[in-house]
Amino acid sequence: MWRLQESNPLPRQCKWHALPYELSPRDMEYYRKKISDLTSTTNVDMAHAMSTRKRKKAAKTRTKKKQQQLKTLKPFQIAPPKCRNQPGPSDCVVTCISMATGIDNEIVMRDVYPEVNFQQGGVTVDQIVQGCKKLGITPIPTRELHTNIPALVVLKGLNRKNALHCVFWDGIDLCDPQRGKDQLKYYTFNNNSWQIEPQTDIVESWELYA
Repeated sequence: MWRLQESNPLPRQCKWHALPYELSPRDMEYYRKKISDLTSTTNVDMAHAMSTRKRKKAAKTRTKKKQQQLKTLKPFQIAPPKCRNQPGPSDCVVTCISMATGIDNEIVMRDVYPEVNFQQGGVTVDQIVQGCKKLGITPIPTRELHTNIPALVVLKGLNRKNALHCVFWDGIDLCDPQRGKDQLKYYTFNNNSWQIEPQTDIVESWELYA
């Protein structure tokens, strides 16, 4: 008869050895479970390793594509830096795009966001990207602000609970469309610490390229 000889620790490949007696049902079940556990563990380890390699490869590919894309793009040439106040409570995105392009708020609302009812709500994150593309601007996602590269930055709202707020980075300073309007709180940029104040995490942001 044949019996599975287990070594300690259990090897990856088990060997069969001839033994002069027959396995009991209990021993058979024990070794059958050992082999099953070993096989399933090996498969899980291999699947995890393959998944990790795929994720790293995908991330490397995305980084390479972004670097190649940035080589072919130039920072969007903004209108003369001039901070503007948003006319309505939900017009921050429109005002920021107006600051970047020099186009009046009313024209941006009419031609870029005709589907948005600004009396009921503002522009969504997806619509920000779509609006930039309509104007020939290429928005590139980023988590940092860089000198001489304009950007649209979405932050937590300071004046309305659970609301988001958009500000414009002109490459040198932060222009908040709520600055100086009806005693509202607004964001500024500290050039000494290179931080947005009040300090907060960036929710979404895009560098603007032509």
